Amino acid sequence: MINMFLKDNYKIKKDDIFFKQIAYKNYKRLSWLAYFISAVSIFHYLMDIKDFKLIHTTFLLISILFVILVNIKKPRKIKDINKYHSFLTYLFVTFILVMGVLKTYLTLQQREFIGLFIMFIVAIPIVFILRAFFYIILSILSVVSLYILSYYYNKISFDIFYKDIVLFIILIIVSSIISIIVYNLKIKNHLIDRMNIDLKNNKNRLELALDGGKIGLWHYNIKTEELDFDDSWYNMLGYEIYELKGNLETWKTLVHPDDFKRMTSALKKHIDNESESYEIEHRLKNKDGKWQWILTSGKINKRDKYGQPMVMNGIYKDITERKEREINIALSEEKHRKIFEKFVDVYFETYLDGTIKTVSPSVKTVLGYNNEELIEKSILDVYYNKKDRIDFLKEMKKEGYIRNYELKLLKENKKVIDVLINADYVYGNNNNPQFISAIMRDVTKRKDIERKLKEYATYDELTKVYNRRMGLVMLEEKIKEAERENRLLTVCFLDVNGLKEINDNIGHKAGDDLLKIVAKVIDNEIRNIDIICRMGGDEFLIIFSNCSIIQAEHIWKRILKEYKRINKVENYPFMISVSHGLSEYKPKDKKNIDELINIADKRMYKEKKVLKDKLINKKLRIINN
Repeated sequence: MINMFLKDNYKIKKDDIFFKQIAYKNYKRLSWLAYFISAVSIFHYLMDIKDFKLIHTTFLLISILFVILVNIKKPRKIKDINKYHSFLTYLFVTFILVMGVLKTYLTLQQREFIGLFIMFIVAIPIVFILRAFFYIILSILSVVSLYILSYYYNKISFDIFYKDIVLFIILIIVSSIISIIVYNLKIKNHLIDRMNIDLKNNKNRLELALDGGKIGLWHYNIKTEELDFDDSWYNMLGYEIYELKGNLETWKTLVHPDDFKRMTSALKKHIDNESESYEIEHRLKNKDGKWQWILTSGKINKRDKYGQPMVMNGIYKDITERKEREINIALSEEKHRKIFEKFVDVYFETYLDGTIKTVSPSVKTVLGYNNEELIEKSILDVYYNKKDRIDFLKEMKKEGYIRNYELKLLKENKKVIDVLINADYVYGNNNNPQFISAIMRDVTKRKDIERKLKEYATYDELTKVYNRRMGLVMLEEKIKEAERENRLLTVCFLDVNGLKEINDNIGHKAGDDLLKIVAKVIDNEIRNIDIICRMGGDEFLIIFSNCSIIQAEHIWKRILKEYKRINKVENYPFMISVSHGLSEYKPKDKKNIDELINIADKRMYKEKKVLKDKLINKKLRIINN
């Protein structure tokens, strides 16, 4: 109804709080009007009728009931307006019809009830304001039909009938027009105020969004090549507004030379309608001479009648921090990629079903495959024995991880290799395992060495330590390991003093016992990673892994201390005396096995000579005494 009077210029929301407030005010006025209508009606009735007590009582009861209903059902909250509106509309229609019937009855009795017209004048505009236009039509038709009925029975004259009908219709039309005009003006003023408030709020929100997001606006007149920026553009680059002219020429001087061609090319594509919008990342020089990254985007929003572009508007945003993060991430990723590629061991990830998720490039060296070939393939494709996968998963489920797990895998050329695997579950947000991450090391050479050791006479039969052959093989492997891992290695060459004299004078059994004791003490005192081997006769070699010559000397002192303790405590027919010489291997020196042993051997003989000289001097002192 309202939209019809406003010519649909604006859409009105039915639940608009403004209209509910208007209606609520009308209802408050209505209760007072109800008192007034009732009072006037009763007054006129008492003036006109003095002997009709039944009718008097009826009017009185109807008026009182009307007042009570209007006030009892008053809405307590604005949200109850719709229900209250329906109630009052029906109440007014009923009241009008009842009054119309009474008016007709009194007319037939040739009595007048002037108060009825007052009720019509007041009630009809209010009902109209309540947006119940069809109820007004119903009221008019009801009253007219009653007057026609009275006229049909010839109980009233045509003049009275004509006068009442015309007056009644005029009153309705005039009051309705006034109500429409007043209500229409209120709505229009409200809409204008609301539009101004919304426009102001939207402007404030836009300014807050632009300031918070470091975003600004620009305007480009394509015809005149005029380029304008808002104030934020100057602040972004560190300038005051008066220090810089915001035009096309200034912009060209600030753009990075490497970006200018890309920007003009992208702009031309948009102007030529080859792209829907213009968007590009570029650099601008700020006041300090540093380059700031800017994201500029825009669109043509005005063309002439020939379709040629005229005006272009857009936004810009400072993305320097984001670009710096991206550059740092890219550098970090490149750094990790290079480390990943140089990784000797193979890192890989598999889903729980065995599908390979990712694998490091080093798999090429170990298995012969390119890492891209294996992604999305099943890990079972490289298993030598498929059943090993079942055992592997059982161990994973049992412990949640695997350490130093040995497997046999197939290379691309179908050659079998030995690998050592360390694996862990990677858990998701639901605390359930999502995939398995693992590191695999090729231990084929080590396993080959171990197999060869079994083929050779690995241990010295007398002392139960490694023999010469095994000792040299292990020394060679330890040197390679030290070179690969850039670690130190020290060898100690030993000689048991006086073994020949003991064999000749006491017997070979005593000599054998001496060698066993020497070897056992060394084996007990050295670390688990160190190796002792018998080089032959009275000579031994100790290999100290990941150990400097100073650290090796400390270990040797522990060994020597134990020998002295045995000499003092045990009642052997011989004294334990051992000469030693140390030689240190450094990866940068590139010494071979022979050089390393020769250096230790020379130092050992030097110490042996010193001990021999001391022994001779001791014997001479005894003889002299």
